[in-house]
Amino acid sequence: MPPSPSRRDLLAVCSGGLAVGSAGCLDDIRGVVDPSRTRTHRPTADLRLTLERPGDAEERVLVHNDGDEIVQLRSYTLDYDGRGTYQLDTIPLEPGGVVEVKTTGDVDGVKGGSPRQFLRGANFDEPLCPDGAVTLHGPQGMVVTRVDCAQATETGR
Repeated sequence: MPPSPSRRDLLAVCSGGLAVGSAGCLDDIRGVVDPSRTRTHRPTADLRLTLERPGDAEERVLVHNDGDEIVQLRSYTLDYDGRGTYQLDTIPLEPGGVVEVKTTGDVDGVKGGSPRQFLRGANFDEPLCPDGAVTLHGPQGMVVTRVDCAQATETGR
């Protein structure tokens, strides 16, 4: 895959297009920018959320990749209905992979196996989903998926 263009490359393309207006510049840029490297949620990515409660003071949100391609979760966020937001870090979520975000924990790790399961801790003081919903937003704020808190699965420890 070719490297992403630098700002200088884009300016060089646009400076030639200024005489024809911004439409000409945008047409020229489309030939320089590789759309697969932009930071947006690809419509072909198939992400799903589930919510588990293993105990009274615990909850975890799981982000599942049900698709056929790796999804880079950089700049994705979990929004707990305005009670808190957790930004996922750069995680290459493989097909079949899962990111487990423990709401009240401070965890950062990976479980073995294939595909890998990533463990993260949002480090909030208390569970944030007694009611409402948890929403996964893509890099530009687009709603990707959500899960109602009432759909939480009670699990054993």
